[in-house]
Amino acid sequence: MVSFPKLVLAVIITVLFVMFIMVLPTISYFSDVMIYPMQNGVFSYYFIFCFLLTIFTMWVFGRKSYYNAFINYSKYRMLNMDALVTLGSFSAFILTVMLIIVYQIEISDSTKSLIDQTSDRAAKMGYISHMLESTALILTVITIGKYYEGKAKSTIISM
Repeated sequence: MVSFPKLVLAVIITVLFVMFIMVLPTISYFSDVMIYPMQNGVFSYYFIFCFLLTIFTMWVFGRKSYYNAFINYSKYRMLNMDALVTLGSFSAFILTVMLIIVYQIEISDSTKSLIDQTSDRAAKMGYISHMLESTALILTVITIGKYYEGKAKSTIISM
């Protein structure tokens, strides 16, 4: 069963991702903050924060699922819900890392003007940040669901 503090942390991280990825980029003031400083590819403080928050989420909420999926498949050749969560979140993260590498190479080899490069970088960074969001939200929503599943099981057992 998932503990209540872990549930609160999952809700906070979910709200953070929804605010940072879906709400703040729509505000015109935030567009300049989102791309600062992007002289060297797709990296900005906004993107680095989202990337580190995703890694933190994978460590806190995904570690147990990753371990259970690996053990269940390696010992028993069984796939369960943890295998689906692992496959979804880890493949989204691997795709994000591959996109970062490809976009970094593509932007460094670009011959476009500075204005076109900046808008191109912002669009590509937005796509990458949505992939990071999907990685983290898969894990946090599953954690929230496991908490309520544990509460329902304990209520049924107590009845």
